[in-house]
Amino acid sequence: MRRPSLDQTIEFVKSLDAARTQEEICARVLAVTRDFGVEHILAGTIPQRGALSQTQKSNILLDRWPRDWAIRYFSRNYILSDPAIRKLPDGRAFRWSELDAMTRDNPRARLVMNEATEFGLRSGITIPLLPIENEVIGFSLAGRHLEMGPHEESMLLMLASYATGRALVLRDNEREMPAPFTVKEKDVLRYVASGLARSEIAQRMNVTDKAVDWHLRNIRDKMGVSTTTFAVAEAIRLGIIV
Repeated sequence: MRRPSLDQTIEFVKSLDAARTQEEICARVLAVTRDFGVEHILAGTIPQRGALSQTQKSNILLDRWPRDWAIRYFSRNYILSDPAIRKLPDGRAFRWSELDAMTRDNPRARLVMNEATEFGLRSGITIPLLPIENEVIGFSLAGRHLEMGPHEESMLLMLASYATGRALVLRDNEREMPAPFTVKEKDVLRYVASGLARSEIAQRMNVTDKAVDWHLRNIRDKMGVSTTTFAVAEAIRLGIIV
């Protein structure tokens, strides 16, 4: 998965925007990630501790997970022992192999991970996201064997953010149009959507890195989101970036 062009990014986000169900969103994500071994997708907010099984299920935004494993997971309340859930607040993407240290002295956590392999969930990556309502969302992609390097992982962060943004729109009511953007803010949005880093944007616009950060902060405030990736996805969806 190489760095996407602006056209490719817009095409992907528009394909998500055309999705009318979570199943369609999952299908579009799988179409992009299947070559890396991804077979299953799950995204959802973290339920409050002690929440009933049905309440836990209502926190799910995207669900292309093995059905029998989901039934077992929720019926046995495995969410309380799942090491991936416990690691989400760290705020960075992680491969499931990193969870081994958390299960060595926790038989229940080790049981959860071992039983997941029975359903084809042997290799995975989980990406924490912080959307509009400041709820932590875990976006997981898994399969029997994932093959991807650090660059592919960075692309997955963008993909997961866009897909989650669309899922949130389907879940919630449409938000009002944001305040108008300046020409420079639109330029910054286009550069970010093209995959450029902050320093690259600053060089192209002949401004400082701090100026780029200032524009990005204003953009996030106008969009009412907490991450730049969500802001770009919303800008494309609303036609602000064309």
